[in-house]
Amino acid sequence: MGIWLSGILLAVGILLTFTRFERLKNIASELAAGVLLATLPFLVAFTHQPLLVFAAATHVWLILLPARLIFGRLEPEFLLKSTWRNSILGALIAAFLCTLQIGQPEGYRPLVIITCLTLSIALGVYFFGQIWKNTRRYKITPSSKMPALRDLPTVSVCIPARNEDHALTECLQSVIASDYPKLEVIVLDDCSQDATSDIVRSFAQDGVRFIQGDVPATGWLGKNQARQTLAEHATGQYIIFLDVDTHIGPYTVSHVVEYAMAQRLAMVSVLPQNRLTPGVATACATLDYFWRLVLPISPSQTPVSSSFWLISADKLRSLGSFASASRKIMPEESFAVRLRQTNAYRFLVNDPSLAITTAKRWSSQIESAIRYNYPRARRQPYVTFAICTGLAVLGVAPFLGLAACLILGLTGPVMWLSLAASSLLLIDYFVVVRRVRPKSWFVDGWFLPLVLLQEITAQVSSMLQYEFAEVTWKGRNVCYPVVAPKPDDRQPLRLL
Repeated sequence: MGIWLSGILLAVGILLTFTRFERLKNIASELAAGVLLATLPFLVAFTHQPLLVFAAATHVWLILLPARLIFGRLEPEFLLKSTWRNSILGALIAAFLCTLQIGQPEGYRPLVIITCLTLSIALGVYFFGQIWKNTRRYKITPSSKMPALRDLPTVSVCIPARNEDHALTECLQSVIASDYPKLEVIVLDDCSQDATSDIVRSFAQDGVRFIQGDVPATGWLGKNQARQTLAEHATGQYIIFLDVDTHIGPYTVSHVVEYAMAQRLAMVSVLPQNRLTPGVATACATLDYFWRLVLPISPSQTPVSSSFWLISADKLRSLGSFASASRKIMPEESFAVRLRQTNAYRFLVNDPSLAITTAKRWSSQIESAIRYNYPRARRQPYVTFAICTGLAVLGVAPFLGLAACLILGLTGPVMWLSLAASSLLLIDYFVVVRRVRPKSWFVDGWFLPLVLLQEITAQVSSMLQYEFAEVTWKGRNVCYPVVAPKPDDRQPLRLL
């Protein structure tokens, strides 16, 4: 009953969002949140019932919706459509779960658990098939013929750097050791407060060009503006964008360029290997690399690596360069999606012939996850809710179920299904980790349950920070460029 009452108040708040009655909108939204908060304890009191656990989680999700109206950080038209969609979907799910709970006969709980574990097993089998297929699809095939020196294209390696004096020297040393004969190296200092600019200038005798960056313009993310400036200064026919924590081998550029030319590709990105020894940064690494190897490719989504990617300079300009994606957290992803439609893009996983490695600290990995997660979820709370529910039910629950059975000494279908689901997920994770973290894979693989919980926390944290706080990167708040309205979004609302 409380959900329906709050739904009415929330609808009033939505309708008042685009009127002059700002105070009335806030009152309606606050009342909706209050009703939901007042009714939440009734659900929490019965969370020993499996279905009501999800009903309570849905209830919390619904509380976020009036809070979004009160804060009003998103563009008005998007906020209206998003809140309508989330509120209707959330109310239907909560009502369905509560109705199902009331109408269930005694003893339904094992059936729910067995169903979830069976789905988890099916997911583990699907992931294994995806890994088997994608590790071959994302493997580089050597070129049969090396182009003559005069036919080799010029290449610009562009490195945006902000407060990177801890890693920049080794990165530049790996780049200038490249055997590629037609290579220029450009580094942009993005308003650093440390010795980054001094380090870049110290490599001037090795041919490294230094560019001083500017404060980001309105509507631009700092890194995107830095890349745009680098692209404007680059003279190469191909441009390689490289992160500072990424190292390349002597033959990396040659092999990637040869592959792009042989396959007639306009863009190639490579997922690097982690060169760190076992530690927190590897054991508690985010699932970012894992998802890129197990998720299917779709017309709107394709795997891409931000650490190392090559693109034709002409093609980059024809795509509108970074000006066409100035507010996107991962502009390279939008380029890859468009180029894949013409089979001009390929994603690769590092192998010994490429020798591309990275060493990102655990704190940096978490910051990156928070920065990327909510934009990838299309700034929709229901997408975040679905991701977290899936991770909890299909990922964490089998491990918890197996642990409970072992501790209590229980045997039966639940124990064996939990063991099968946990084993399949562990095998999938070990196979991926063996490929991307070869130095620490045997230790890291056992931390999967903890990593799954970390992933849920990062998803929720990303949503809350984008909606109600701020997300920073290198000391800059990236929320406003991501969630602020575009100039052409400030149009009268069309309800139909």
